[in-house]
Amino acid sequence: MGQHLPKEAGTPKKRQDRTVSKSVTDPDCGLFVKGSHERKFAYEVHTACDANGFVLETVVTAGNVHDSVAFDDVYGRVTEAFLEIETVVADSAYEICPEYLPLRDVTTNRKYRSDPKICANCPTRQLYTHSKDCVKTVQRHIWKDYEELADDARCTPKNQELYARRKETIERVFPDAKEKHAMRYTQYRGLAQVTNWVKLKFAAMNLKKSANWKWRTSLSCFLFLIFRPKHARNPVCVAA
Repeated sequence: MGQHLPKEAGTPKKRQDRTVSKSVTDPDCGLFVKGSHERKFAYEVHTACDANGFVLETVVTAGNVHDSVAFDDVYGRVTEAFLEIETVVADSAYEICPEYLPLRDVTTNRKYRSDPKICANCPTRQLYTHSKDCVKTVQRHIWKDYEELADDARCTPKNQELYARRKETIERVFPDAKEKHAMRYTQYRGLAQVTNWVKLKFAAMNLKKSANWKWRTSLSCFLFLIFRPKHARNPVCVAA
């Protein structure tokens, strides 16, 4: 049997100094890093939309803010404004548990260690440890159970079908915003100004989509009235 080793109380953590890069022209933005090919000062726009691609909420943060940190604000605003929401689909960076509790980026682990007195004479010890002190050590994140529940929920057929629709909804919002509405680069400085600019752009996109929908609906009705078949004046009913 393994035994849980609690963290020793009173042990001070070593403080690690880190270097933070800041822009001299816009201190509110952050250094956005994506792999080894993209590294620039930017803002991130965390956005939620409905099944038809209408933007419901957006939160703008500095480029160095992790998605999991911004998720709380986006999720809280959307669920408060739209009580009818039943399912939330997000990419892995916004991973949450099935009870919609966010999994924060923490580094706390639980350490489990076997009893060396038992393992010393264990016939299968070579299968699980080769340590000289005959001890098997396992580290497990304190939220690992929630991560496994989230993975199980994500892999169900229903949720896989919903996840596949992301390319038709939110993944269409960002390309349209960048290519058709000049949102690839911001012309403003400061988080407040950029936030107002982004929300105004998304409001315009929603109005444009709504107007296009109404136009297509009215046009289809108009074409139906023009090309509908004329009924015979003396219809003949044939019964078998």
